[in-house]
Amino acid sequence: LGLHNEEVYTISFDKITEIYPNIQEIDFINDYRFDDEVLQILTTYLNKNENSKLKMVRFLYYDYKDEKRPSKPLQDLNNGFGWKKKYLNKEWEIKEQTMGKAGYQVKVFKPSNSLKASF
Repeated sequence: LGLHNEEVYTISFDKITEIYPNIQEIDFINDYRFDDEVLQILTTYLNKNENSKLKMVRFLYYDYKDEKRPSKPLQDLNNGFGWKKKYLNKEWEIKEQTMGKAGYQVKVFKPSNSLKASF
């Protein structure tokens, strides 16, 4: 079940990029959970599609509350999720941060000067 106990579907980066072959950024908002399953699906996609135009995937939680994180555990991705980075293509990074007073994001991206500056 999703964040609000509703039925959920599995994200397919293969289908998204098949429908939108030139897509560079994907934003999932509020009800899409960033968890081990999604990370595995994304890393599998990235590892088999090295020439993909995809540069960034963000999970944005505008209804984030500090005491109830959107996915468990979402801790410091550089430390707590450091082991997950080994699954990512070496060109990709994963980061998290709060957005203002009521927002939170997880970002998986292929660094470039413009993307690093915008985080």
